[in-house]
This record gives sequence, structure tokens and C-alpha cells, in this order.
Amino acid sequence: MEEKTTGVEIRVNDLWLILKRCWWLMLAVLVVVFAVVYLFITGNHEDEYTATATVWAMNMPGTGGVATSDVSIGTSLINDYKQLITTQGVLEEVIEKESLAALSPAKLASMISISHQTNTRVMYVSVTSASPQSAQKIVNSLVDVFCDRLNAKHNGPDEDAKDLVTVWDEAEEPIVPSNRVSILQIALIAFVCALAVYGVYFVLYLMDDKINTAEDVEKYLGVSMLGVIPNRQDATRRGRRGGYYGYSEGTRKGVNTNSNGRNV
Repeated sequence: MEEKTTGVEIRVNDLWLILKRCWWLMLAVLVVVFAVVYLFITGNHEDEYTATATVWAMNMPGTGGVATSDVSIGTSLINDYKQLITTQGVLEEVIEKESLAALSPAKLASMISISHQTNTRVMYVSVTSASPQSAQKIVNSLVDVFCDRLNAKHNGPDEDAKDLVTVWDEAEEPIVPSNRVSILQIALIAFVCALAVYGVYFVLYLMDDKINTAEDVEKYLGVSMLGVIPNRQDATRRGRRGGYYGYSEGTRKGVNTNSNGRNV
């Protein structure tokens, strides 16, 4: 076979022809990958629910306002509070209070997440659990225990002392899982796999340096063909896949023909 010219010219029509050759495989891969990934994720997926309570730092009831220095101190102490809320004493008290003997302090700590907005004295405490009721109960108990312990430590025996922290909003029972399966992400994975199939066909097209069709003769040699003699052995393949032209007279399996075309 003649080799194609070394310069590879990619036209929009070539890209379309490649797509026409592999669209059915791309579609099959898209469907199969989507189904497999979806079944795998849903089969191993357990819903989790997150309940969030709000804690306000440096609350001073009974005063006409909050001094600027108090706000500054409260903001700077937020990071301390975030560490104190997951200390061993707080966690053990929550476990005992809520009868969570199956949970260790380390396991309970892994269920807790704490965040706050910059330059504020507001802290958001969240607990994630497989049960929405459990998540709500644990986080509300956690913030209550934390506030009571911190205020008691700070105030001492002085009953008129100002509390450092207080619960602003208790958590409500979550309704929607916080880790829902994302159909969009699964579809994106399947789409990328389908594009990979197209990429393989594209690379094979670039690596193919042979003249396979009559169109290749005109494209790479600049010669117009007067006619084509098809190979009878390739007739089925050509009809099924738009395959290649042969230039020799084929023989049917088990049957020989003489020059006049009669069976011998």
C-alpha cells in the first residue's frame, strides 16, 4: 500500500467521520459506565444528616451594649472556643448525658465540624450522623454542655458574672441528607469515558498511514479513479461497516471459479 503524506491535515469533516464510526460505541460506554457507577455508589451509599446549632460568643445580657474591646476579645477567642468544644471532658459529658455508650470520644469528635465567619463572634457547630434525630440531639447537647462548662469555668462562684458564650439557635431536625448522590457527577464521569473512546479512535486515525479507500486515493495522491473492482470476500464487511475496497478477485469459501465465472 502507498503511504499517506507525512503532513496530517485534520478537517472538520474528518472529525465528523470519526464520530460517525464510533458514536454507537460511545453511546454504549456512556450508558454502561453511568449504570455501573450509579449502582456501585447507591449500593454502598448510606445517607447522612447534618444538624447545626449557633453559638454566640461574648454575650452580655443586662447591659446597654457591647464595648469595642469586648467584641475584639470575643473575635480573637473564637479559635480557642473551636478547640475547647471538642475536648475530652466535653465529649465524655455529652456521651454520658445522651447515653451514647456505643460512641467513643474520638468517634464523636469525627462527627463534629465547627465554622465561623471572619470578624464575627458567631460560631456554627454541626454534627453529622446516619440518623437525623441523633444529629439534632447530639449537637444541641454538645453546645449546651460546652456553654455551661465554659461559663462555669469563667464565672466561678459569682452568679452575677457575665457569660462568655450562649446558645443563640438550637439545631432543627434535618430533613434532606447532606451527602446526596450527585447524578450530575455520575453523568460527567460517564461522559468523560465516552470522550475517551472518541479519543482512541482519533489517535488511531492519526496513526493510520495507509490508503484504504477510494477517497484516500483522491485525497493523498490527487488522482481521480475511473472505477473500483470490489473484492467479493469483502462485500459483507463493506456492507456492514462501510469497510475497505479490494482490488483482487476473491473466491468463495470452498468454491473455485474459472476465467468464465463457472464453478469448477
